[in-house]
Amino acid sequence: MINKIYDNDKKNAYFTILFCSLVLLQLLLLFYFGNQKKGFFIDELWSYNLSNSYMFPFIGDAKDYFGRWLPSSFFLDSLTVQPDQKFEYGSVFASQAADVHPPLYYYLFHTISSLTRGVFSKWQGLILNFIFFAGNQFILWKISNQLIKDKIISLFIVAFYGFSVSALSTFLIIRMYALLTFFTLLITYLIILFDRKKRIPIALCVAITLSYFLGFHTQYYFVIYAFFISAFYCIFLLLIKKYNKLFIFISCTLLGIFSSIICFTPSLHHIFDGYRGKEAFSNFGSAGFIQKVDYYLNAQLSQSIFLLLFGLSSILLLFLLLRKFVKFEYSKTESRLLVICDFSFKPYLRFEISSDRILIGIIFLASLISYLFVVQLSSITDVRYIYFVVPLLDLVAVSIFFNISGLLIKKKITLYFIFFLILLSFSASNIRTNNIHWIHKKEGQAIELVKNTQDSRIIYIDKNEFWWPTMAYFNFFINAKEVEMITENNISKIKLPKNIDRVFIVISRFCNKQNIIKYLNEKLNLKDAKVIYEDWHGQVYELSK
Repeated sequence: MINKIYDNDKKNAYFTILFCSLVLLQLLLLFYFGNQKKGFFIDELWSYNLSNSYMFPFIGDAKDYFGRWLPSSFFLDSLTVQPDQKFEYGSVFASQAADVHPPLYYYLFHTISSLTRGVFSKWQGLILNFIFFAGNQFILWKISNQLIKDKIISLFIVAFYGFSVSALSTFLIIRMYALLTFFTLLITYLIILFDRKKRIPIALCVAITLSYFLGFHTQYYFVIYAFFISAFYCIFLLLIKKYNKLFIFISCTLLGIFSSIICFTPSLHHIFDGYRGKEAFSNFGSAGFIQKVDYYLNAQLSQSIFLLLFGLSSILLLFLLLRKFVKFEYSKTESRLLVICDFSFKPYLRFEISSDRILIGIIFLASLISYLFVVQLSSITDVRYIYFVVPLLDLVAVSIFFNISGLLIKKKITLYFIFFLILLSFSASNIRTNNIHWIHKKEGQAIELVKNTQDSRIIYIDKNEFWWPTMAYFNFFINAKEVEMITENNISKIKLPKNIDRVFIVISRFCNKQNIIKYLNEKLNLKDAKVIYEDWHGQVYELSK
C-alpha cells in the first residue's frame, strides 16, 4: 500500500515537471514574439491612457488641443504614470466610468505602471499578460485532469492551446482578453470542484462569488459565458434533485454579480445605455449572422485546433456508424456490391453518462453558445472577442476526439503518437511571425524613421476634433519632436519653420487624402510624398524636398 502511494506520488511529480517544462517553453515562445512586437493597436494605447492619465482620459472631444503644436512629452505623459500620481486608483475608476469597460484590468495595469513610473514600454502590458498565461495554463491543466483523467492527454490539451495562434495572440495584445480568459477558466474549474463536493466548504463558496465578481469587473462578455454555464449547471442540479447544492450555487453566483454592480454602478450605463451596449442590443436582431460565423470559423481554422479535431471526430463517428449499421458484400458471380443497411434498435435502451461527460457537455454548450452570441453582438468583426472561450473549445475537441478514436484504436501509445503528430504538424504550419496578431512589424519600421529624423515633426489631419482615431498614432507622436493636430478644413493654417525639409503627415481615413497631399505639396514646398505606413485608421506620409 505504501509502495503504491509512493509510486503515485512519483508519477504525479513526473507529470508536474513535464507540465512546468511545457509552460516554460510556451512562455519562452511568448517572450520571443513579444520581442518581435514593434507597434500598438489603437485599443492597446487606450489601455495605457485610461490606466495612467490622471483624471484625463482621452475620450471624446479634443478641440482644445487641435490647431497648435504640442511637444511629444504631452502624449508620452498621457500614457505613463507621473512621479506624483502613482497608485491613483480613483483616477482609473473615473476613466473607466467614462469609458465602456469595467476597471479591474486597468487597476492591475496602473499598478504595474506605478512601479515603473514615467516609463512607456510594451513589456509593462506583456509581463502582466504572461503572468495570466501561466495561471491560465495551470487552471486548464487542472480542469483537464479532473474531467479526462489521463495526464498525457491533459498535457496535449495544454500544448494544443499554448502553441496555437489564438493563445499567442491572446497574450500579445495589451488588453483585458488575457484576464478575461483566466476568469472564464477559473469559474469553470470552480464549478467542477463544486460538483465534486458532497459538503460545500465556505472557502469554495467565497471563491465562486469572488470569481463572478472579478470576472464581471474584467469584461462584460464574461457575463455571457458565466450565465450559460451557470444556467446549464443549475438545470443539471435540478434534474438530479440536488436542491441544497442548487440553492448554494445560485446564492454564490447572484451575490457575485450583484455585488459587482453595486461596486461599479457605471456598468449599468455601459450595458444598457452606453454606445457599445446599444450597439450590442441592436446587433442582436440584425442580419448577417451566417456571414459573421463564416468569417470567424475561417479565421479560426489556422488559429485553433478545435475545428480540425471536431472535423476529424465527425469523420470517425460517421465511419463507426457505417460499420455498425451498414454491411458490404461483394458477389463475384454477379460482379456487384451488395449494401445491407440494418437500422433496427432494441425497444428498450438503457445507458449511463458519467458526471465528467455531463460537465464536458455543459462546458461545450456554454462555450459554443457564448462564441455565437459574441459573434452576433460585437460591432467589430474581430477574433479577439472570442479568444476567451478558445481553450475550453480546445479541451472539449480533444476529449471528443480522444474518446471516439479510442473506440477504433485500443493501444493508448498509438493514440498518443497520433496526437503528437497532429500537434507537431498543426503548430509547425501556423506558428510564424506573420500569422501572429498584434506584432505590427511595419508600424515599427515607420516609427524608426520618425525617431531617426532630426527635429521630426508630425501633422495629424482629421475631419473632426476628437481623440478617436488620433489615439491610433500616439506611438508615432511620442517619437517626434512636436505634433500638430488640425482639421481638414484648417490645413491652410499649417505653418512650419523655414529650415524644415521633411515632415510626416498622418491623415485620418475620414479625409480626402489625395487633395490634402496635393495641397500640402504646394503650400509647404515639399514635393516628394510617400506612404510609410497605413492601417484601418488612416495613412502616414513622409513629405520631403
